[in-house]
Amino acid sequence: MNSFGLYIHVPFCRTKCSYCGFYRVTDIKLRKKYIENVIRELIEKSGDFSKMSLRSIYVGGGTPSVLKADELKYIIDEGVKNKWSLDSVEEFTVEVNPDDVSIEYLRELKNVGVNRISMGVQCLEDSILKTINRRHTSELARSAVKLIKKEFGNVSLDYIFGLPDQTVEIVKRDIEEMLNMGVQHLSVYALSIEEGSILERQVDKGIVSLPDEEEVLAQYDVITELMSQYGWRHYEVSNYACADKYLALHNSSYWVKMPYMGVGPAASSYDGNIRRWTNAENVKAYSEGKYEVEEDILSAEDLLNERIMLGLRTDKGVDISQLDYNTQERFRSNNELVAEGSIYRIPENKWMVYNRIVSSLFV
Repeated sequence: MNSFGLYIHVPFCRTKCSYCGFYRVTDIKLRKKYIENVIRELIEKSGDFSKMSLRSIYVGGGTPSVLKADELKYIIDEGVKNKWSLDSVEEFTVEVNPDDVSIEYLRELKNVGVNRISMGVQCLEDSILKTINRRHTSELARSAVKLIKKEFGNVSLDYIFGLPDQTVEIVKRDIEEMLNMGVQHLSVYALSIEEGSILERQVDKGIVSLPDEEEVLAQYDVITELMSQYGWRHYEVSNYACADKYLALHNSSYWVKMPYMGVGPAASSYDGNIRRWTNAENVKAYSEGKYEVEEDILSAEDLLNERIMLGLRTDKGVDISQLDYNTQERFRSNNELVAEGSIYRIPENKWMVYNRIVSSLFV
């Protein structure tokens, strides 16, 4: 039997909508409607995945930990358990914010069936956290990790480099500290500034300054060096695991084109073959049960380009013997790739220019 992953998008946040684009959690009525329509969507979509077993659940988005544990349990009980058994679920991840973490909340999540926690630390420098409008402090993040580790043996942290006023020395210190926290997984991203965000306006006005390209590359280099020294596997452009059994199971399914169902505004679903469909972003419309769906039927060219794009995101690379002759020649002529027999991959020191390399290989 085929398996699939379930993504539950939580489009709520505690910060101002103008900063991150999510709806404020204070709109309780909207949140209740959203929960009911997530359950409705799960039931409506179940037919597309009825012959598959549920392998992973990932609750993410704006600030997923604004959902109370009993609200998440309600979604699971009414929307998921009615259609699939949880016995086949190998990984059940919930994203949390440091300021939402308490031992009571963690135990409640565990009782729902959650077995993995992902937390956005972003960085461990208080002045930078304040600049990027994060509510938590570095000490709160440290305390949250300690609490999470008491209840969960599979913990992932998110970190961002290329932040305003961030230096190689700060990045080195932060990464070393996180590696010594005893967590199992790190997701590390270069800063991406959202259009229309407060941070974009601050950069445009010169209120905050970003590191230049050379500095950002140096930060990336020190991250990869430290991860290697600690024996962690850099298995995907932005992801590292301390051992293979801690690779992010749900996210990895995207890179190998396994089927997945997404529920909530802007969430996408994929049948594992040629059909992908995506919900509209409008949170209010979704919560009123009026969400629209945009469907794509992937062409042979789309499928080939996705195979290249997703395969080269990982350390496993792409087997070019399975590609057409012209595409094989593009791989062979690209001196930024490394080859091991018919397997081609992007070397770790080139992953920062992943987009440029991959786009040159598209058909």
